[in-house]
Amino acid sequence: INMKSITFVSLLFFTYSAKIYCQKYDYIWTMGYGSFPSTPGFGSFDFNFNKKPLEITPHPRQMDFFLMSNPISDSDGQLLFYSNGCYVANKEDYLMEKGDHLNPGSLYDETCAQGTDYLGGCQSMLILPCPDSPNIYYIFHKTAEIGLYTIAPMLFRTVVDLSYNGGLGKVTKKNVPVMN
Repeated sequence: INMKSITFVSLLFFTYSAKIYCQKYDYIWTMGYGSFPSTPGFGSFDFNFNKKPLEITPHPRQMDFFLMSNPISDSDGQLLFYSNGCYVANKEDYLMEKGDHLNPGSLYDETCAQGTDYLGGCQSMLILPCPDSPNIYYIFHKTAEIGLYTIAPMLFRTVVDLSYNGGLGKVTKKNVPVMN
């Protein structure tokens, strides 16, 4: 018996004998536009990947998700908070404490300040859990400026701590420059 065979058999045994858990940080997707009572059927909804088959349900909320929707769930797949690039909302769909005014600049002023979704572009935000602290999450986001071309002059980091406000969270650091 050679070392490759022993390694293969060990991996095979481990794979079938150990419970393997996956992280469900992306099991709830928030999508759609702000909900308006005067327009039934118009608004936002959730994709819930915790359900088999996939469950898509209406979920009235004020936040628009035109170009960007960034939710994060816990390791069990329960929604923790989300953002559209303008602000951070908690799992109860309210503005998280100090979660306003992400991505400062002219594009924020032209979009978010006017009550619409941040138009910084697709894939312009990422939320990651802190490996050493289960209540800390990092939001990496970019600002954008419009000229002849739309450019992203700055990458920011915002920190959310869910140990505040009974688990609803608080933004503890906001718009910290990471890269120019």
